[in-house]
Formats: sequence, structure tokens, C-alpha cells
Amino acid sequence: MFAMSSMALAQPSNGMHETKKQLVESLNGKMPKHVMIAPTQKRVSIMGPMLSSTAGCWTKFSWIADKESNELVMVKNDRNDHVFFTACNNCKDVYAYSKGNSTSSLVNHKCSSKITIATIASGILHFVKHGTPNSHQKKKMLNVLSDMCAFDLQSFYTVSGAGFRGVIQQALDIGFESKTPFFVDDILCDRTTVRRNCQSRKDSAFESLLKDCKDHVADDLMMGATTDLWTDD
Repeated sequence: MFAMSSMALAQPSNGMHETKKQLVESLNGKMPKHVMIAPTQKRVSIMGPMLSSTAGCWTKFSWIADKESNELVMVKNDRNDHVFFTACNNCKDVYAYSKGNSTSSLVNHKCSSKITIATIASGILHFVKHGTPNSHQKKKMLNVLSDMCAFDLQSFYTVSGAGFRGVIQQALDIGFESKTPFFVDDILCDRTTVRRNCQSRKDSAFESLLKDCKDHVADDLMMGATTDLWTDD
């Protein structure tokens, strides 16, 4: 049996939303202030209510507790119900949960990607020993980057972008994997294919966002929207 967290004193709506935001930041931070407790018991009893943790989805989720006190984090919603928090063991996405809630949000959960393009592209470097380019190789890269900015009228800032660096890293990884030289035209896609890929991935991301919003509402959390009228682009 776990104890109740002192966060129970938070304001109903804002408290739940802010607590969820803080938990996401904490669990994904370098020095998390919270821990995830696997629901090894069939039931977790807190202040009387019995929260069932027997559904199959609980093998992929854990309760969130304060790291120092080991107390489960809890707030109260507008109906004065005790609301606790659970997180995916893999991606650390946080959900609110209370007695009587359906586990459909947990069952339908799909891990979100929180990794940058460059990190994904450099994944192979985590498994192989990598070297360091020499001064001659660095000079060749400097020259070709300068030529790119001049020929394509690109900003010098382009070489600092995460997307550009992801492309270069992916090209390096593909070259390492293939061990066989080939021409750039053999692997690059034309602009129409890139446009269609962006459209397809945008549609997929929209559907995922729509589902997250519906889950957000199902968890009795508040949402807000605004229109950007001040950005000059």
C-alpha cells in the first residue's frame, strides 16, 4: 500500500494540468524528482478507493511517485475525486487516472517520439566505434558547405540546423552500412516525393494529435487554444 502525496492540496483543474506537465518534465529530465512504481500488487488502496491495476495495459504502465517520500502523486479534480498519475514505461507519457476511469486511453497508447532527427540518424554510432575526421577531411567538408551556400543561395545558418545535420549523419551511416560507393542521385528523392512524404507524415501526426486531445479531455484535463497574430512570417 502506498501513501498519498502532499500534491493532493493542489487546485482542482489547474493543479491537475500543471502537475501532469511537471511530471512529464521530471520523468524526462536528467535529474528526475519522481520515480515510477510498477503495479505489482493487484490493487492499490489509497484513502479508501481501490484502484484496479489488473488490466493487461498495466504491464506497460507504472504509478508515479515522489522520489524522496515514495508517495504517489495525487490531485483532486473538479468533482473532488482523487486523481493519480501513471506513465508509459517506455516513452514516459503521463496519464491521469482515478477510480472508475476506463483504461482505454492506456490500452490505445502509442509511444511518442521525443528524439531529434539528428539523434535518430546517429543511432548507429551507439553500437559501433567511431573515429575522428582529420584536418584534410574537415577542410573538404568546409569547402563543399561553402559551395552549397553559394550555389543554392542558402543561409549560412543552414549548416547549424538539426534537420541538415540529421541528413548528413544519415548519409554517413548509410555509407558505413553499404561499404560500396554510389552516386548521390541513386539515393536522393525528387522534390515531389519529399512533398508527398511530408503530407503523409503530417496527416499521420494530425491523427495522433487528435487522439491525444481526445484522451486529454477524457482525463478531465483542461485545454486552451490561441491564434498566433504576432509572428511576422
